[in-house]
Parts: sequence; C-alpha cells; structure tokens
Amino acid sequence: MVYTNKNRKVLTEKGAIYCWENNRSLLFWLAVSYVQNNTPHDATVVVIPEGIGINFFAERENPLRYNTFLPPDLAVISEDTIIEQLARANIGYVLIANRDTSEYGYATFGVDYGKKMALWIYENYTPIKQLGTLSDKDDSGFLILKKNGMSV
Repeated sequence: MVYTNKNRKVLTEKGAIYCWENNRSLLFWLAVSYVQNNTPHDATVVVIPEGIGINFFAERENPLRYNTFLPPDLAVISEDTIIEQLARANIGYVLIANRDTSEYGYATFGVDYGKKMALWIYENYTPIKQLGTLSDKDDSGFLILKKNGMSV
C-alpha cells in the first residue's frame, strides 16, 4: 500500500501526520510555516489551484465559497465569479502553487488555464516570497503574494 511508504512524521498543533520525505512535502511545510510566522493570525489566505491543507495547518481562513481552482472548477464556476469573490472578500494573501494539473487536460494555472484570474491576481497582489521553483513540474513550489496596499 502506497501510504505505508510515508516516512516523515510531522508534529503539528493539530496532531501528528505522516507524509513522504520529498521536496514536495518539504515545500508544503515551508509554506505552512511561512504563513504561520509571517501573516497576522486573522489573515485571509487563498491557495490556488488547491491547497486547503495550508489553511488548515497554518490556521488561516479562506472565506471564499470555493477552495479548489482546478480546470474543472473554473469551467463550472467561471473565472469572473472567482475574481468577484476575491475582490469582495478582500483576501490578504494568495499562494499560487506550482501544481501540475495535466490530469485535467491543462498543466499550469495562469499559463494553460486560469489566465484571466492569474492576471487579476498579479495586478492586485505583490509577490513577497517564493518557495522552490515555479517552472519544474516535480517541484511544487509556491509563490506567496500580498494584497497591494495592505499594511502588515
């Protein structure tokens, strides 16, 4: 069974969790740590195209109605609806995950799908931290952005 190969035990305030000892897991936990230590406890955070685990472990709220923004989600919900929600909710931080979504027919958020949404994010948020790379499909890096004009 594949889950028996999870060999890294991570102790969190939520309890212990086992994950694989690889770069993908390392970058996930670095993103959790960065959000915990560099954003206010009441900060709102959205992870795109998916990553609700970061919200859970970092204890930061995603107040949007949606928490995944994969190609099928955008096809059903529409980018305009999500952009409207992002603007209305005044989200403080957006994390863009380098998540290969080829299994949905489109590999990269902002390049192969979600272009309008990505453009809106880059116009309204400033990159403050990059973890890993954003081009290597095996890396699962993160770009962390802060809302323009937000003081912290």
